[in-house]
Amino acid sequence: MSEATRRLSRLATWEITASAAFWVLLVGIPTALLLGLLVTPWFFLWTGLAAAVTIGCAAVYGHLLWRNTTYAVTADRFRLETGVFVRRRRTFARERIRAVDLTANPVQRVLGLAAVQIGTAEQSGDDGSAVLSPLSRAEADRLHTELVPRGGDADEVTLAQFTPGWMRYAPLTWTPLVITLGSYAIAGQFAEGFGRVGWEWATGVADTTGWWLVILVIIGIPVLIGILGSFLVHAELWWNHRLERDRGALRVTRGLLTRRTVSIPQDRLRGVRVTEPLGVRLAGAARVDALAIGLQNQNPEGGDDGKKRADTSVLLPFAPRPVVDRVAADVVHADTPPTDPARLTGHPIGAFHRRLVPVAWILAGWLVVTGVLAFLLLPRWWVAVPVGAVVLAAVGLVSARDRWRSLGHRLDDQHLVTRSGSLSRSTDALQRDAIIGWNVRQSIFQRRRRLLTLVATTGAGRGGCAVVDIGSDSGVALADAATPGLLTPFLEVTRGDEARRDDQVSTSVAPG
Repeated sequence: MSEATRRLSRLATWEITASAAFWVLLVGIPTALLLGLLVTPWFFLWTGLAAAVTIGCAAVYGHLLWRNTTYAVTADRFRLETGVFVRRRRTFARERIRAVDLTANPVQRVLGLAAVQIGTAEQSGDDGSAVLSPLSRAEADRLHTELVPRGGDADEVTLAQFTPGWMRYAPLTWTPLVITLGSYAIAGQFAEGFGRVGWEWATGVADTTGWWLVILVIIGIPVLIGILGSFLVHAELWWNHRLERDRGALRVTRGLLTRRTVSIPQDRLRGVRVTEPLGVRLAGAARVDALAIGLQNQNPEGGDDGKKRADTSVLLPFAPRPVVDRVAADVVHADTPPTDPARLTGHPIGAFHRRLVPVAWILAGWLVVTGVLAFLLLPRWWVAVPVGAVVLAAVGLVSARDRWRSLGHRLDDQHLVTRSGSLSRSTDALQRDAIIGWNVRQSIFQRRRRLLTLVATTGAGRGGCAVVDIGSDSGVALADAATPGLLTPFLEVTRGDEARRDDQVSTSVAPG
């Protein structure tokens, strides 16, 4: 492929100017009205001048960005030169490119433009990614096809498509809680200025109808905002979602206002993950993620590093469990769902005992702290001590049992399947040939109960799949069976050490 220098779309100036004008109007009009009516009418003029200068600067920046951004694609390289004030030249080896995402915000969709984000095998900093924005939609599709080659002649197959009924799972996630708490935080910023008016309103309503209506308004309105907000967020992210397989690649298209397309080559797919937050799990639903090279970099037991967006790995949003199992099987070309919970092997009772220890510590702390407070400060409230202890013990026991019953694993001809978690339970089905090593950890508390944590190291997903609190003997046997021969040298050394210790013991107790 010969190298040909290309540029951004000539509509870059218009796109950046229109985007700047949108935000200027969104922020400037309320500001001008508020300050112009409350302070001085001169704010109308000053706000108009500031808006004009901002939009003019955006137009100049868009033109300079178009003139100073070039890129080229060769047989083995992708070259990018960009920078308005600081010139920067970068070159990526094409075999290191792991993801090419297409996005189009509302302004870009109106103008027929799109943005292309290129991610490489580098996992840190801006050196591992590049963004070309805006390109024409045709050029974005062509660049996407060039950098993510597809193999095979199979026709395009739709594996799943978003159904409006799936919107019912939006309020069952953590999004409503986050939005509700955000509503209280915003209200707290204005509490000082409107505190007196608000208190007069509250007491007036309470004198008329009672405090129940005031409490209902204070709690109900933020909760309603959180629920409605969760529907809007979910619709923006997943409306028009479609999962397709096209010539050796999985393609996910989604978005209501901002349209996004993510392609995952099949040869980089290493398995699937089924995620079940507690509320969604109780409703009989789950989500399907891809375990693929280059999509995210996370700790094997959770914790996103924040440098890659985890939603690039989502293949299917929250959907009914039968749909989830079918999609998981189709993605990995399995006859039966690899993440079927009925086929998992549970973990020893010692894992349940481990989960009771934090409950015991919390219960002991409650009894000591509340007992002292009730004895010294609030003797009339001593009944809260045993009642709270009973509640904490019941909740802790149910939580510990759920966390224990959520543990499970299975090994079949194709996949190693692991499951853990309670508030957010996840089941990983990892291809056996994707396991490149093992990490075995055993704390002093696990050692007392003959447990260990086994992590199958891989280059996909979080970097590993953890089998938490499995029996010591079962864990070693599982690792040896999953990767025959990989642990054999270590097992032979261990058996040799045990044999020598047995010989020493036999010699020491032998009659003289």
